[in-house]
Amino acid sequence: MNLKKVISLFVCLVCVSGVVNAGYIDDLKQKTWSELRADWDLDFEGDQIWFRGRVISIFDTCMVSNTIIRTKNRVTIEEYDGEDFYAVGNDYLYRSLIGTRTTVDGDVTSSEEYTLNKTRRIRVVQNDDEFSGESLFYKEFTVPKCKKI
Repeated sequence: MNLKKVISLFVCLVCVSGVVNAGYIDDLKQKTWSELRADWDLDFEGDQIWFRGRVISIFDTCMVSNTIIRTKNRVTIEEYDGEDFYAVGNDYLYRSLIGTRTTVDGDVTSSEEYTLNKTRRIRVVQNDDEFSGESLFYKEFTVPKCKKI
C-alpha cells in the first residue's frame, strides 16, 4: 500500500467517525430530559443548586410559586450532635429564587442581590471515570411547577 492510499484511508475513517458522532448527538438532542438522565453514558454540568448547604440537581426541583423553588421529593433532615449525624425527619427543602450574597474583596465586603433563573442551559457531557467528559451539546431545562402535595 502506498502512502497516498494510507492517507486517503485515514481521511475516510476520520470523516465517517465524524458523521457517526454527529448522528449520535442529533439522536441525543431529540431525547427528553428523563431519557437523557437514564443514559449512564451521559452526565450534566450546570444542573446543581444549593438548598441549605446541600447540593441538589435542578432536575429534582419544582416551582411552588413564581419565586419559591423546592425539592420534588422529601429529603432526610439530619442534625449533628458533636460526634455523629442523626436523622430527625423527612421534609421538602424550599428556597427563594431571590437572595443576597456577600462578596469579599480584600478587607471590603459588600452585599449584592441575585436572582436564580428558572431556566438553565445545561451542558450534556460524556460520562467518564476522570470527570473530564467531552462536551456533547447544551440543552435548556425549565423547572416545572410542583404537583399538589
